[in-house]
Amino acid sequence: MKTKNKITVFFRILFGLLFFIILTVPAQAQIPFPGGDPNVPDVPAAPINGLVGLALMVGVYLGIKNFWRNNS
Repeated sequence: MKTKNKITVFFRILFGLLFFIILTVPAQAQIPFPGGDPNVPDVPAAPINGLVGLALMVGVYLGIKNFWRNNS
C-alpha cells in the first residue's frame, strides 16, 4: 500500500472514531422519570464516567499502533 493511501485510511478511521466518541459524550446510563416513582428510593441517575472516553482513546491508540505495525 502506498504511503498516501495509508495516510488516507488513517485519517478516515481517526475521524470516524472521533465522530462516534463525540456522540457518546452526553450519554447517560439511566434517564429518570419526570415525576419520579414513589416505590423507588430517590437516587441520582448514574452518569457514564469520563474514564470511558479515556479508555476509548487508549484503545484507539493501541489499535492504530498495531495496525501500523502489521501493515509496514
